[in-house]
Amino acid sequence: MQHIVSEYVVDAADRDSVPITRSELNELLTKPSLNGIPLLVLGNKIDKSEALSKQALVDQLGLESIKDREVCCYMISCKDSVNIDVVIDWLIKHSKTAN
Repeated sequence: MQHIVSEYVVDAADRDSVPITRSELNELLTKPSLNGIPLLVLGNKIDKSEALSKQALVDQLGLESIKDREVCCYMISCKDSVNIDVVIDWLIKHSKTAN
């Protein structure tokens, strides 16, 4: 089964884990099976006051330096259902273009 999109969920409220997350994401993106596959990064737990902003997450993960694929980042709260609809719309859009 071929991947249509790669999803990566980040705990935006756990600032100490972001450097590890960046390293893991960079390693994941070196996998040949994911070459050119769009990347969807979800910054979860924005309901918490200590959560990073979207721009801070993008900067700290180095998302703007990824040039070999489409990269999208949404800030979400699974607990409060914030932006889940936008994520679903993005996934539907990309599933249609893959067919």
